[in-house]
Amino acid sequence: MYQISQQLLFLATLASISSSASSSSSSSSSIACTPSAYYSAIQSTLDDPLSLSASELDTILRDHIKGHTVIPYTSTNVDCWDALNILDAAPSDADSVILVYKQTPDLIANSGLSTGWNREHVWPKSYGVDYSGPDTSDLHSLRAADWSVNSARNNRYYDDCTDTSVCTIPAHAEAASDTGKMALAGTTGIFMPPAPVRGDLARSLFYMATRYDGSEANTQDLQLSNCPCDTTFKMGKLRTLLQWHSDDPPSAEEISRNSILCEDYQHNRNPFIDYPDLVPLVFLNDDDTSCPACPDSAPEDESADDSFFVESPLTLDRGAAALIGFNSDAPKSLQILSLSTLSNGANFYVTDNGYLGTSGFRTGEGTLKFTATSDIAPGTTLTWIDGDSSSSFGVWSEEGSFVLSASGDQLYIYTLSSDMSQNFVFALQYRAGTWDDEMVQGVDDSSTKGALPTTLTGNFAVALTHHDNKKWDGSGLTSGTKEDYLASVCDSSEWSGDNGNAFTFASSADAYTVVPSPTPSPTPQPTMAPTTSPTSSPTSSPTTSPTSSPTSTLTLPTPLTEITTAANTTNATNATNATNATNATQVTDIEELVLSPANSLSINYYHAMISLVATFIHTTFIFM
Repeated sequence: MYQISQQLLFLATLASISSSASSSSSSSSSIACTPSAYYSAIQSTLDDPLSLSASELDTILRDHIKGHTVIPYTSTNVDCWDALNILDAAPSDADSVILVYKQTPDLIANSGLSTGWNREHVWPKSYGVDYSGPDTSDLHSLRAADWSVNSARNNRYYDDCTDTSVCTIPAHAEAASDTGKMALAGTTGIFMPPAPVRGDLARSLFYMATRYDGSEANTQDLQLSNCPCDTTFKMGKLRTLLQWHSDDPPSAEEISRNSILCEDYQHNRNPFIDYPDLVPLVFLNDDDTSCPACPDSAPEDESADDSFFVESPLTLDRGAAALIGFNSDAPKSLQILSLSTLSNGANFYVTDNGYLGTSGFRTGEGTLKFTATSDIAPGTTLTWIDGDSSSSFGVWSEEGSFVLSASGDQLYIYTLSSDMSQNFVFALQYRAGTWDDEMVQGVDDSSTKGALPTTLTGNFAVALTHHDNKKWDGSGLTSGTKEDYLASVCDSSEWSGDNGNAFTFASSADAYTVVPSPTPSPTPQPTMAPTTSPTSSPTSSPTTSPTSSPTSTLTLPTPLTEITTAANTTNATNATNATNATNATQVTDIEELVLSPANSLSINYYHAMISLVATFIHTTFIFM
């Protein structure tokens, strides 16, 4: 009993210590993130900001807010998805988030789905936010956004857009009614977000411009501008952002988000939410008359577009491209063979997320996007190598963590329609020799499993047994039709594999020759007899019996000819004149029917049919 009592006392003491430590840690974090505690070191500056120049004040604020805890963009641990589930949570529904440009809730479960929501970078990636620096996952510049509406925002500058003669209002069919977008010569255009978050988004941009000056690895010197065609690490429109900041001051929700973000995630605050009066002191409203001249045109660069998932300008047919090799060993890579022409500007996606059937893709892995920068002919090989976005024929970009698993994985090539639904082109898996049944999210969440899209049944997908690395050999096939290549690529016996040794893949414009598929021959038409008129009236009885003419003078399609000839031969042996007379009368009735003016087919062809029917009736009477 004494030993048990001592053990219980030890456990109770340990629990008490653990509880105290946890409470102390939580309390310390909360105290450090309260505005008074967080800004205590620079409180004198905040009390008298007018004594400093704009650049001096900017530097003091930057030094105070930098060095924050970086949350992984995508991870199996706590990442930006998890944070946005909390930071952008719907007030009355813990299972939903509020979509920033739509201002309506969507289920957390729809995160990452093409029919759901994704992570919007308020400061676009294409304007200086790197893919690997702390700015990539900075939660002060990330918002939950509807997938489709996010593509309408693209990487456009924020600005007012109220003139219905030039503005699209709303900016997207699913966007809030007070959103707008407009084309602007020499730029990608402008975008106006919903009124309730205009000030919020402006303060996000003020934070980013102060926080990042390019002094840290994988970051750039971010600046705000009044010039929409000035996109080299710049974002705006500054004048409009200043006005939005004034018109839409920090709300209780925005202040709460700032506090939770500091306490639970990054441990830094946005000073322009806590001290709104600092904004005009740091950001001076430059005159836009000094803006550089815009180029004649500035098409949206989808390879650098912040809205990674966008409608594909060209819908590829099934089998327009096929996977012909991959390495899950370093250097991780894959090779694709184009089997149809890919026009300049066309794009397609490749993901290793498992397909779940009607509920879309599983999340948590990554997606590649290839954008053609020139016309690509059939027979061209396109190669992706991890860490290298360049290509001889286009540009590769990546969303999430695209990592081919050495224990098996699946790959899907697809394009996106206007409603963000997938148009599947090709699929490959290398975990087992057969495809898995439809997966159910939450039930079978193995990242190495995925279902076969029903549209790819046939020679549009291949299931391979496991090897770390695989390549299609094709039995020496270097010239053939699209169908020839697909049949070979989808034959698992024409692949070789290796564990530990990666294959070498290279892009080439003339690796294979794809010849046009033969034009299908027209369906043979029945050969008709000469179009001479019959010698007797259609209503008269035949003057000869079948026994005297076992073969017809009409030429029928082969199957009918064989049947008629065989039947007539039998009739010639067994028929009687009385039966023939009866049959002839019945044939006359049928002949009157098929030769009516309403029938537009050849009379001679129907004579052949009449002969066949007569033979059938004749035979029937014999055996009765």
